[in-house]
Amino acid sequence: MDNMDRHASQNRPRNQLLADPSGLKPKVEPTFDYSQITNVTALIGKTAYLTCRVRNLGDKTVRSFASSIIRFRSLFISLSSEFACFQSHPNVCVRFFLDYHDSEIPFAKVSWVRHRDIHILTAGAYTYTSDQRFQALHRQNTGQSSEWSEWTLCIKWAQERDQGLYECQISTIPVKSHQFRLTVVVPTATILGGPELYVGAGSTINLTCAIHFSSEPPAYIFWYYNENVLSYDSPRGGVSVITEKGGDVTTSWLLIQTAQPSDSGEYSCKPSNANTASIKVHVLNGDECGPCCGKMRTSDLFVAGERPEAMQTGTAGPILSSSCLLVSLIILYISSM
Repeated sequence: MDNMDRHASQNRPRNQLLADPSGLKPKVEPTFDYSQITNVTALIGKTAYLTCRVRNLGDKTVRSFASSIIRFRSLFISLSSEFACFQSHPNVCVRFFLDYHDSEIPFAKVSWVRHRDIHILTAGAYTYTSDQRFQALHRQNTGQSSEWSEWTLCIKWAQERDQGLYECQISTIPVKSHQFRLTVVVPTATILGGPELYVGAGSTINLTCAIHFSSEPPAYIFWYYNENVLSYDSPRGGVSVITEKGGDVTTSWLLIQTAQPSDSGEYSCKPSNANTASIKVHVLNGDECGPCCGKMRTSDLFVAGERPEAMQTGTAGPILSSSCLLVSLIILYISSM
């Protein structure tokens, strides 16, 4: 009996199953690189990348005495990382401990788990979800000064439902995990000063459309007047557009000089990658404006830093402030009685 115990003790690191794993841990435990970005923002419809970097991962493999009888071709690693289950027989599981010797049976070193439903998405290079948008990419650096392994979860065609927490897990005992938060943003277009704008006849109509939450500028921005594309070469003339692309915000200015009551209507800004934003413009004659017209200049229309250089000079004619608008509406109401 003593000889059998001694023999079992010698073989414990390689073949033991359901035993105390003490003494099997490597000298240096795997750790996460916490300098990596954990708050990731992705544009809807684009690919989201969550990159988990692990140091000192080593060369872990699964070993058990049954490996000479059953070939572990496809394993499912549970959240505890202490059990392996056959995909063809999910109720057939074995408990294992880690060994750090070469083996023909690869072990899934790093897994990605979706937090909201505790769903294992990837384990190593394998994908464990029917959603083909998910994929794990592996990159490794084996330099002498720094050894690390990167496991990147790729989510193609990101959707709003993909938002939330994701966990990168290392198959240690107990499991080590590192959380990442994914935010999926939808580009939005807004016309400043909406939903209605009142201007005096003879002034310059200035409409500012800002596109936010766009990781890349829109390929184009169309302006519409009463659902028809604005023509800058129309006989009316005096219509121009200035577009400024920079950073996370793209801004487009529509300028219509010498506004007339016939220019009243609905104006819309339609970027290639965002929703349509609209505003109703009312052009009022001088007698409709009353004493309020001509009291505001072009510079009053802009927020500091939002005005193109080409538009920083000159005046635009009569524009109505909110207080003047109230007076004008009262005058219109009285005159219509």
